[in-house]
Amino acid sequence: MKKFLPIIFVLLLVTLACVGLPKKQKVTPVPPLPTEEPTPTMVPPTATPRPTTAPPTAVPTEKIDEPVKEEMPDMDGYSSGSALIYGDDFSDPKQDWESSSTEAVIRTFEDGAFVMNLLDSNYDSWNTVPDRVFNREIVLDVDFQSDEDLPDDVVVGFVCGFVDNDNFHLIAVGPDGWMEIAEYKDGERNRLFSINDQARLYAGGTHLTGVCSPTQLTLYANWVEVGSTKIDALPAGRVGLFGGTYENGNAKLVFDNFMISEGPYIQPEEMDAHLGEVGKLLFEDDFSDEDTNWDVRTIDDGSLTEYLNNEYHMLVNVPNFDLWSNPNDFSVSQDVIVDVDVKLGSDPGESMAAILCNYDMDTHDDFIVAGIDGQGYAQIYEYVDREINWLYTSLFPIPLDPEINHLTAHCIGSEVALLVNNTLVGSASSSVTKRGNVGLLAGTFETGTGDFLFDNFTVHTVK
Repeated sequence: MKKFLPIIFVLLLVTLACVGLPKKQKVTPVPPLPTEEPTPTMVPPTATPRPTTAPPTAVPTEKIDEPVKEEMPDMDGYSSGSALIYGDDFSDPKQDWESSSTEAVIRTFEDGAFVMNLLDSNYDSWNTVPDRVFNREIVLDVDFQSDEDLPDDVVVGFVCGFVDNDNFHLIAVGPDGWMEIAEYKDGERNRLFSINDQARLYAGGTHLTGVCSPTQLTLYANWVEVGSTKIDALPAGRVGLFGGTYENGNAKLVFDNFMISEGPYIQPEEMDAHLGEVGKLLFEDDFSDEDTNWDVRTIDDGSLTEYLNNEYHMLVNVPNFDLWSNPNDFSVSQDVIVDVDVKLGSDPGESMAAILCNYDMDTHDDFIVAGIDGQGYAQIYEYVDREINWLYTSLFPIPLDPEINHLTAHCIGSEVALLVNNTLVGSASSSVTKRGNVGLLAGTFETGTGDFLFDNFTVHTVK
């Protein structure tokens, strides 16, 4: 997570405002769900992979786990159910999951996380929580990561209704947006459901949520539904983690903050934002004409705003600094939807490109900022009385396009929802209730230079 520094100075200009950023944030424990528009990729083979040697696990003979909440460890993860009943952040593992390693899969604990190294192709691997058998709706959450060499056709998720190694259900998704729901019955693997081009598994970080109910199985990736199917009956059984390979082996799967909660599934408020319907076009600018009157300034440290080659250039040369600008001949005082394309440059680091909402053109204060930094973290905060209040920061980085990324802000009353490349990544409620103008912002944190090119800026009403 980011570390932030105290505020260092304030500089207000008539049409261009710049301020040092206080770097202590109010962190929301909910990640955005970031997903890109999926691109067509190879679909795993339609044939069911041959079952291979599974980890030794005894048939669950324990009594049904009662819905009693126990004392939970202090964990950084997020539970999507109604009441947390089990949690393991693997800093002091509750189960000895390493002992079931084989020649095909190596299980270890690394840096406070549980790791499955799947060495073979066409191999399924799982680990379940012993001593707990469920016969009701259960919600499973886990934080997943891997390295850049993660095969496209790997699948990662959960097992539900685990009776023994020959009888259980699995729900999983891969980096190419292909997901499956399958059943092992008497040792035979049967695919119940599959779908392409869904919310994808990102090696940089993905929060997975599985909902296991007696008659339906559902999987979410970063709180976006990947797929769901009805089943005849889920037997009483254990739950746990799952990883599988197809044509490619050598997949490193890293799990952290594994949680089991009572159902039902609860969508995080930050990912359940009200999105407006696009209405009338109020303003558009492709920055080919300087008469649109955005700020053109150069500050002593070399930071600047300018029209450059039919784009709007914003450069910040110092750390912990925000530089913003508005179309000074345009004013709005209603709910709007703002869109812009941005080039982040080759090495944006922590620097952030953002859209402004509810900007007070008289005081150059009291407004909302919604943007994305160069590492892929979504940020939403407000300026109130020359102070920054952090409203939302995504837990996981959002995969960004190396060339151009499209930002959209739905500015509806005091609410703002941010989309990156047409995917909702977070929302927040602000204390800034007065409708105001819009604008653009370039900002830096402890390190990095903000050097952005903006284009195709539009403002629409909300129907």
